Amino acid sequence: MDCQQELTLGRTAFGGRDFAAAFFHFGRAHGACHDDKALHLAAHWGMTRAALRRGQFKTAATQWTLGVLAWIFD
Repeated sequence: MDCQQELTLGRTAFGGRDFAAAFFHFGRAHGACHDDKALHLAAHWGMTRAALRRGQFKTAATQWTLGVLAWIFD
């Protein structure tokens, strides 16, 4: 699994308003991007935005919080 490819697929799905697929691909990117802080944060932000668009506010808040913690401690 390639981090950049999954981020691209997530952004494409988000642009096409397929927020479930976007969340899926950003989640896969998250798993592959732990070695690069900027990409890791991009994955969290993508999951946050996709969850917000799906009305999943608890999930969005969780991803936002995890992104902030990763930004501070990563």
